Amino acid sequence: MAYNVKYYKELGLGIRRKRVKMGLTQKQAAKRCGIAQNILSKVELGQGGVNDLNFDRIKKFFSIPENEIHKLRFGGEGIVENVDGLTKKIDLLCSQVEQMQSKLETGALPANIPV
Repeated sequence: MAYNVKYYKELGLGIRRKRVKMGLTQKQAAKRCGIAQNILSKVELGQGGVNDLNFDRIKKFFSIPENEIHKLRFGGEGIVENVDGLTKKIDLLCSQVEQMQSKLETGALPANIPV
């Protein structure tokens, strides 16, 4: 998992809120997750660097659904919304390339301009 500061900070805050709502100390929650307290502390502080096994234990214990992880990872958007946005940008670029090719073919664009 790539380290993304904003992603880890938001995720850490969300996990901390869930833990506090459950009425657990960091030590209690870490023990129930099967991880060391300092690892949970790093996660809550958004410091990242947690291996996949420990991250999976945290996700499972706090019942964090995969789509919530994706929303945080993509700045509030899920994967589908992110792909839709990229598809629209690609369509726009393709349209612009077609327009430039058409202008080049009709002589409206000088041939020595790289396309």
